[in-house]
Amino acid sequence: MKKMSLILIGILLLSVLVACGGSKYDEQINAVVKDVDKTLTNVNEQKRNLKREECNFKVYKDGEYVYIEYPGHKDSKKLRNKLVEVKQNKKIVLIPEYKADDWETDYTETNVK
Repeated sequence: MKKMSLILIGILLLSVLVACGGSKYDEQINAVVKDVDKTLTNVNEQKRNLKREECNFKVYKDGEYVYIEYPGHKDSKKLRNKLVEVKQNKKIVLIPEYKADDWETDYTETNVK
């Protein structure tokens, strides 16, 4: 019984460590969140403070393109979306969404339903 408890605890700890691990696309995703937050702040004329946990992401072409779904307002249930290109200097460029229709997704992160 004691062995079974130790094995169960080990499995739980391992799953927690795996879940807390980052993505190799963290840098690109964080740059996109920062850019969208800046845009929302300018449009709404008040600080938005968008968080990654409020958004969903799909990454394409080894991190070159990021599709983001995000709430425009803090308590909004409706998600807006956009596809952007992340340049080498972390400059974000808006891209028409249909461009990604035939692309294979490299990474998906779903934080909200």
